[in-house]
Amino acid sequence: MKFSSYTSTALLAAKKGVSVLLKYYNSDILNIEYKGEIDPVTQADINSQKEIIKVIKNIFPQDGIFTEEDEINEIEKEYCWIIGPLSDGTVNFVHSLPMFCVSIGLKFKNEIISSIIYSPITKEIFIAEKNKGAWLNGKKIRVSKTEDLIRALAVTGFPYYIKKIL
Repeated sequence: MKFSSYTSTALLAAKKGVSVLLKYYNSDILNIEYKGEIDPVTQADINSQKEIIKVIKNIFPQDGIFTEEDEINEIEKEYCWIIGPLSDGTVNFVHSLPMFCVSIGLKFKNEIISSIIYSPITKEIFIAEKNKGAWLNGKKIRVSKTEDLIRALAVTGFPYYIKKIL
């Protein structure tokens, strides 16, 4: 499948971010800090994010950036890249649990038009682009045909504010 230059850029940026993460994975050089009581951030998150932004800004310097770690918020720009440099996984990453990824989405006006999720340990690259569908490692994927929730597989995580809920 031939994807747009936006999606190709997101993939290139995700690969750069992943290469940073893998340098830190399962190491003692994480330099863990906390944004809240239980919300960690590491040097891996920060450096991955820097590499991702560098790739994107080199190709699309006029586009906005919305990030998790540096709290860059240019969401109002017509094109805005939404970056998760260590998505759904900093806690996993800190504990060497191999379930984490780099996530990059691109918003045009008020619509997501492209996204990448790269899970380096499982070697899975999910790509979705408006009007082109979703793909996993080059193979077209689709939503489940399962209609009954009781027959479906539901996967979730707990939010960082879980203490407030309990």
